[in-house]
Amino acid sequence: MFYRPTLLALALTGVVLASCGRAKPLEITLTRPLTESERKPVLGATSQERFQFAMPGPATPQPSQATTAGPHLEWDVPPGWTETPHPMRDVSMSFGEGGECSVVRAGGSLLDNVNRWRKQMGLPETTVEDAEALPTRPLLGGQAYTTSLDGSYKSMGAEQAQPEYRMIGVILPVASENASIFVKMVGPRKLVEENQAAFEAFCDSLRIVNS
Repeated sequence: MFYRPTLLALALTGVVLASCGRAKPLEITLTRPLTESERKPVLGATSQERFQFAMPGPATPQPSQATTAGPHLEWDVPPGWTETPHPMRDVSMSFGEGGECSVVRAGGSLLDNVNRWRKQMGLPETTVEDAEALPTRPLLGGQAYTTSLDGSYKSMGAEQAQPEYRMIGVILPVASENASIFVKMVGPRKLVEENQAAFEAFCDSLRIVNS
């Protein structure tokens, strides 16, 4: 599965083609403003620090772009899951009755984001010490924090919380710009339990591909 590259990737592609004497006109059909971090690239950045540049901005998938140039995010869809494109997410999928999984990027500290999730689940805030003591797992070449929360889930804009829900979240901090990559699964607790192995497989399948 492929996405059109970001504006930054398109610009870099044009430079490379021009330097080889094979420049071709580029038709840009999807653009976004460069972030502050993209305007100030870090020399010698690690792969983990570069993930925020490589990942495309949220957009509708373009399956026909099988030869899209530039770095982009790919993943494997777990059996029984359905892709549900969302303008504010890099990846959005649903499963069962009320289950959903997403990949997004956002700023804020580890503690800020853990407590944001805890609030959505109707749970009290935790401390920075407890947040930093969360277990970790590999994600996109780095080590990401993981958390599992049970409670009454209230999504953004919802009027009422939904009881007996579970959220499993993975947070990969990106060193530059105080930002993170998030993978989150939420739904009725029993449904999430049944799909936890699929969620882990999905996380393992996430990869940055250069083509």
